Amino acid sequence: MRRKTKRLLGIGLAGVAGLSIFMWPIVSRIPTPQADRIADSGVVGVVETGSIAWIIPTTTGVVLIDAGGSADSQNLQAEIGDRTVHAILLTHGHFDHTAGARNYPTTEIIAGPGESGLVSGTEAAGGWMARMSKPLMGEPDYTPPVLREFIDGEIIEIDGETITAIHVPGHTNGSAAYIWNDVLFVGDTVVGRDGYVSELPKPLYDDYAQVPASVAKLASLDFEVIADGHVGLHKNGKELLGAFQTE
Repeated sequence: MRRKTKRLLGIGLAGVAGLSIFMWPIVSRIPTPQADRIADSGVVGVVETGSIAWIIPTTTGVVLIDAGGSADSQNLQAEIGDRTVHAILLTHGHFDHTAGARNYPTTEIIAGPGESGLVSGTEAAGGWMARMSKPLMGEPDYTPPVLREFIDGEIIEIDGETITAIHVPGHTNGSAAYIWNDVLFVGDTVVGRDGYVSELPKPLYDDYAQVPASVAKLASLDFEVIADGHVGLHKNGKELLGAFQTE
């Protein structure tokens, strides 16, 4: 019995090692964050397990764009302090952007059209790499008690701030972007690199064929700065998005 257990364990470990080697060329194309804490353009970005939760200040508290990739989200909670989190606006339902939401169980969570199933764990991600990443990371499912989907183009008024919500399918079917003042929060629809923006590795997308149209939709809007989900802030964002490049 012990030999069988050891053999199975060895096979499992070998499988994980082989999968890691296979995935590394793809994972290595995801750029690293600009810093652990990014503060500019009126917002603060806090890195939690590789993804960025963005904090928008409001009259009496904050609004979050995404909640980071860690269930304990110590960095994010320390940055927020005793301020009230009035809402969490998700760019998409992948666990590395939703994990920290469980620390604010009474806060309304807003997601894009058709994204609730992915957020609550009742639907799986479409991209094969995104599907495999969740069990490998061991992040448990969490169903927010207060969750709703916005209508494309909806103007969201929260505690004195105005945020425009835009549906941008591609990375996931219900992926979203948000505009606050002159900042465009794009999640994982595109990511900033060295002087340009491009897509993430294609196995992370549900339907990459939709991305060019979503990027063109965003490029037609009024903003100046891009805030992405993994790197940080990018000035001259409208110009960068207009020159969107594929890798």
